[in-house]
Parts: sequence; structure tokens; C-alpha cells
Amino acid sequence: MVAGRGGGLLASLLTTAMMTRELGPSGYGVYQAAIAYLGLAILLVDFGLPNIFIREISTPGADEQRLVGNAVALRLSVTSTALIVALFAVALLPYNSEEVRGVTYALPGFLAYSLHLMLFGLFQRHLRQTGAVVAELVGVLVLVASVYVLCKVDATPAAFCAALGASYIVVLTIALWFANRIVRVRLQFELQVWRGYLKSALPLAGAMTMTVLAFKLPTVLLAVLSTEDEVGKFGTSQVVLNSLMGVSLLFIGLFAPSLARAAATNRSELSSVLQGAVTALLLGGIGIALVLVAMADTIITLLAGEAFGEASTTLRLFMPLFVIHSLSLLLREAVTAMHEQHRVAPCVAVGLVAALIGFAVLIPRLQGEGAVMSLLVGEILVAAGLLRVLARLGAQHAIGSRSRRIILSGGLGLLAMLIGYSASLGPWLTPILTGLAYAAALLVTGAVGIGEIRNVVRDLRRSR
Repeated sequence: MVAGRGGGLLASLLTTAMMTRELGPSGYGVYQAAIAYLGLAILLVDFGLPNIFIREISTPGADEQRLVGNAVALRLSVTSTALIVALFAVALLPYNSEEVRGVTYALPGFLAYSLHLMLFGLFQRHLRQTGAVVAELVGVLVLVASVYVLCKVDATPAAFCAALGASYIVVLTIALWFANRIVRVRLQFELQVWRGYLKSALPLAGAMTMTVLAFKLPTVLLAVLSTEDEVGKFGTSQVVLNSLMGVSLLFIGLFAPSLARAAATNRSELSSVLQGAVTALLLGGIGIALVLVAMADTIITLLAGEAFGEASTTLRLFMPLFVIHSLSLLLREAVTAMHEQHRVAPCVAVGLVAALIGFAVLIPRLQGEGAVMSLLVGEILVAAGLLRVLARLGAQHAIGSRSRRIILSGGLGLLAMLIGYSASLGPWLTPILTGLAYAAALLVTGAVGIGEIRNVVRDLRRSR
């Protein structure tokens, strides 16, 4: 799964590199404005349905075929309605004609991808992510080929939006084929089941809507209040964040069925599963974030070229946000597994208010960097609130002593990075020093033991 997503990530970065060089900051800003608008539209009507869907099909004795058929039909109905409204509403925004064409061309593909995200829960439930990963890999390869051809003919930004939409349709087609090998997927329109989904998802809908507003609003605000160049630079860094969040969501999805089963049968086991998930997430997330912060200048130059060089600061700020946001999503999954999803929205509301205040104050002054700083403060408040909720529900030690040692090791890795920069070690030696310092700190603090590493190596050999 990780290898597949890694390949998809590299291919996605390749398409970004081609588009940024072909379109430049301004043209790429048009592309980003169009797809950000559609992303906002489909996520505003997400309602947290994938979370509820995973929980319901993971319940012992669940009628999977019935639940899947109704979930897909409900998703199709709600998302298609939202996208039609969005298509008419775009005329009311200060978007130029090319941005409007981009929204129109990509719209069918975003509907397809919304359905794919719902089906993903089925693959997670059965630990058979191969189908979903293959679908996404093929879709990305189709996108790479399409972007290459469009660059050769000097296509407009709207044409690149159409290529993205077409790749999403390919993803859904392949995912449906693999899903039907697990359970027969047929649309079912049982209003009673729909009401059950919506009733459970309604408390999450508010939280999801607020999260979407917080993360999608900066691009829209930059498109309205700033220049297309600023949107393009911000979007370039956000591509890296979105790619990393895709890996993070795959990881969280692996734990979602286990959290749901533990919450339904043994609450004490839930705390153990959650603590293990948090530990693993921090272990990998902090390591990835440290390396990318150290290599930010190189990544942006390779990804988009010298014209986007200022985006490296934004990328560095995105990395702690990647770790904190991943943690808050995992904690949200645990609260939902305990059928306490109504407690999520108040935590997210506090974070949204903080982020909106930050947008108003910092975006006019610092542009994209101010937007990321605002998001980071908001997500810290969300994660803190969810930890308090879980403590009240009996999961007091979601962040255990091992997680704290991992965080300490991350701080030592950051210190080594600063030393590398001050000593002018260069764009490649500094990341190596950072990674070695982080690994050494993990071993010295006892966050990771030699015996555990041997066990992992042994298990990997057995899997091969």
C-alpha cells in the first residue's frame, strides 16, 4: 500500500512540475483556483459519511451489500446536487472566464472521485487496499500522460483541469471493478437506511464543513484578495501537503475498523489500539516532516522551478501542520468509533474561529505563509480539544510516554537541522544529518528499541 501510494505521489509531483513550468505562476494559479473551488464544493457535502460508513460495515453482523449500495447511492445524490449548485454559483464569484471553464471541465471527474473516496472504506474494512491503490496509480499515470501531451500543444489551464477530471473517472472505474470482487456494488435507494446514515453523520457534518472551510478558504481568499502568482506559489506547496495527507489517511484508515470493533466490544482495548496508532503516526509523521523541512528549497526547485522559490517557506510551515492535522483526524476517528461524534464539532469550531481570525490578520500581511500559520494554530486547538474529549470518555493516555519521547526526538532532529544550516552543510548533507539525529534520538530515548527493529525486519522478510 505504501509503495503504491509512494509511486502515486512521485507521479503526482511530476505532473505538478510539468504544469508549473508550462503555465507559470499565473496560469498555475488559475488551475489551482478552479480545482480548489470544486474541492470545496464536494467536501462541504461530505458530511463525514465515509467515517460513519466504515464504522457501520465494521460492526459484527453488518449487511455489507445493503450498506454499500445505499452509501454509494446517497453519496451520488448529494454530491451531484452540490456540484450542480456550485456550477451555477461560480458565476457570482470574481473568477475569470478561464477559471470558470476549468471548473466546468473538471466537474464530472470530481463527482467520480467523491464516489471513490466512499468506496475506499470498503477496501479498508477488508484490508484489501490493493484495488484502491492500483486505481489511483493508473489514474495518476493517465494524468501524467495527459499533462505531457497538453504541455506539448501549449494547452490552456482549463484543459489541464479537464485532464485531472478524466483521470478521476478512470480511478472510479477501476475501483468499482475491484470493489465488486469484495461485495456486489449496486445502487440502493432505501430512505430508511439513508436517514440512518445522515442521522449519525449529521454531528460530523458540521465538523467536516468547518475543516473544509479552514483548509480550502485560503486558496479562494488568495485568489480574490491577492494575485494569481501568490495562488500558484501557495498551491505548489499545498500539493506536497495534500500528497502527504493521502498517505496519512491511508494509515488512519487501517486503524479505523479496529477502533470501531474495539469500541463496540471492549472499550479498554480501544485505548490500547488508539495509543499504538498515535505512536506510529507520530513516529513516521515527524520523521517525514523533518526531512521535507530540511529539503524544502530543493523540493520546490525540482517541483516547480526557480520562479516558485518563495514557496519553500510555505512548504516548511506546512510540515508541522501535516503532523498535527493527521493527529487530529486520527483522534476524530476514535471519537466517532465510540458513537460520540457530536463532541467533535465544538472542538473544530474553536480551531476554525482561531484560523479565521488568523486569515483576517495575517493573509493581507504575509500572504500564503500567514494562511498556514493560522491553520497551524487552529489545528493545535482542535487536537487539544479532542484529547480532552477522549480523556473524559476513558481514553486518558492517547499520547503515552513513548509518543512524548518521539516528540522530544523530533525536537532534537530539528536542532540538528538548524546546526546543519548554520554550518552551511548544503541541501543534501543537512537532511542526512537531520535524519540520523532523529533516528539516534529515538534509540537513545527508548522511543524505539533495537529488538522492535529486528522484529519489523523479520516480519518484512516473511511477507516477501
